[in-house]
Amino acid sequence: MIAAEVDGRGILYGLGHHPSASKKSRRVFRKALDNVKPKLEVKSRESAATTSPVEVRPERRVTLAMRWLVTFSRDRGENDARAPRAEFVDAANGRGNA
Repeated sequence: MIAAEVDGRGILYGLGHHPSASKKSRRVFRKALDNVKPKLEVKSRESAATTSPVEVRPERRVTLAMRWLVTFSRDRGENDARAPRAEFVDAANGRGNA
């Protein structure tokens, strides 16, 4: 999560993920990240020219989840702080684009 906070810092502060943030907003943030994290990804093998599912490393899981949440919150079309919050809440509830 530390590496991903550099790009999503504004979104994290906008969501309320700050040392003084409430427990509810932290719970929403963690649940959204857990719901979006991928467990597997498809990698291609050059030797056999095939693809196979591979487990995603934990650091990469967090990075991909943060990247997707940031990307899809920008794609919502809302130009204020509501878009990231709405995307995180939707992800925590199992809805949304991420």
